[in-house]
Amino acid sequence: MTTDEERQAELQRLISRSALEWRLTFDAIAFPLLLVELDGRIIRMNEAARDLGGVSYEGAIHHPLAVLGEGHPWRAVRWLLAEVAQTDRRASTQTRGEDGRTWDVSVSPVLGPDRDRWAVVVIVDVTDTVRLQERLRRSETMSAMGGLVAGVAHEVRNPLFGISATLDAFESKFKRRTEYKRYLEVLRERVERLNLLMRQLLDYGKPSRLDLGEACPHEVMTSAIVACAPLAHQAGVEIAHEADPSLPRLVVDRHRVVQIFQNLLENAIQHSPAGGRVFFRAQAPEDGAAVRFSVEDGGPGFRPEDLDRLFEPFFSRRRGGTGLGLSIVQRIAEQHGGEVVAANRPEGGAVMTVTLPVCYDGDGRLTSQHPRL
Repeated sequence: MTTDEERQAELQRLISRSALEWRLTFDAIAFPLLLVELDGRIIRMNEAARDLGGVSYEGAIHHPLAVLGEGHPWRAVRWLLAEVAQTDRRASTQTRGEDGRTWDVSVSPVLGPDRDRWAVVVIVDVTDTVRLQERLRRSETMSAMGGLVAGVAHEVRNPLFGISATLDAFESKFKRRTEYKRYLEVLRERVERLNLLMRQLLDYGKPSRLDLGEACPHEVMTSAIVACAPLAHQAGVEIAHEADPSLPRLVVDRHRVVQIFQNLLENAIQHSPAGGRVFFRAQAPEDGAAVRFSVEDGGPGFRPEDLDRLFEPFFSRRRGGTGLGLSIVQRIAEQHGGEVVAANRPEGGAVMTVTLPVCYDGDGRLTSQHPRL
């Protein structure tokens, strides 16, 4: 082999090695990264992008973005590409997919080797960060509102007690006067409704400090079911429960967690038809770090436009509802480092899912040790 041939072979080897190093580096980037033409045709994409799009390298290269799917974040990428094609400036947005994940998407114009107009697409999953920010904002808002409503509830409770005592005295004095009976019934129903609102306002305004201790998930579920049994019997609704026998014990404020499930079961019963069934289930994810509880009903389910508002204080579609029940549920769950999610069942009805970490110290930190089983 001549010297020129050796140089050519060495150059070819270096080029191949550089291409391999570039591809390995590109694939090692943890977030989806693509190089595309401005019409959306894919030039290069890393492994994270292929995983997100569910395609192979050969199945995507030189194909349009449509091969990656029609949902977000790809839909946002197409919007931004159209904007970059017009302005020749970087464009970015934050978008939320149908699965609830949130993405930061940016598209930056670049010139190709032959001065072709290309674009670099960067997609970053910021779901956890966004949820943390939302939780922090909600916690600050709820803390401020909690102090306010608790103060109002305390001020209103004393006059209510006086009204209730006056009604007792009136009924005792005029109990033989049947013409007063219907007025007394109406007044008592209104006073009881106000008392319920005051109790919920005080619950909503309770300090966030928890009385933590070990609790068995089965016992917590049973306590909530027993508390809701009279309401279920009156409504003609059955409560069916099912729990994994190997569930780990939780470190929680037992009274407050029972309140979560009592509120959810009461909601499910109230929205179920007579003769219906409410399912109360618990299972542990594979990592064993949490317990996931769900309450499912066979009612009409949630309106799609209401799903983002369900946990707002005082939002309710139910006649006579205070709109605080789900807000209290969310607050207690988040105080335990957990979360609550509302959704509709494919077969009809609503499902509320509460996930509670096995070990939590009440100050925002997961502990390293599991409680005794």
